[in-house]
Amino acid sequence: AMGVSGGPVIPDFAAPPVDVGKGGGSGLSTAKRNLVLVKDVYDYARDQSMEVLRGHDGSDEREEEEGTGKGEKKVDILAPYLAEFPGKQLDALQAEFVAKKCKSDFRKRLLDRAAIIQKRLEDEQEALKKRRAQIQRRSGPDVQQGRTESDFEKYQTLA
Repeated sequence: AMGVSGGPVIPDFAAPPVDVGKGGGSGLSTAKRNLVLVKDVYDYARDQSMEVLRGHDGSDEREEEEGTGKGEKKVDILAPYLAEFPGKQLDALQAEFVAKKCKSDFRKRLLDRAAIIQKRLEDEQEALKKRRAQIQRRSGPDVQQGRTESDFEKYQTLA
């Protein structure tokens, strides 16, 4: 049997037993009527923390989240920037300030990521130079005695 998320159905032994009845075909309908979806303690804690982050009860958004499924989580990327202005409408100056702050932080993150990528690239290029130098040292005088560049490339791919 498959569960709601496509995975196997895992029985919940903490839930009260379901009376499936002793009749022929009526047992299935009785079982369907007695099934109850029980929220876990972690679900309640997650819901409460999301309500605190949103600054209101979030009843309308909770209904939307239940419709999208458990696998998808909505993340408000502007929440840290709007924390200074809880629950009120922003005027044009405040909105411009929040937008500039968000953009500058985004640019900073992009530059940091670019610097990390550039450093990794330089490290890999340095390691490649060292490996090529090792290969040339290992091959010894054969390279100078008339080996062609294609032979050297074949040797590199095999090494």
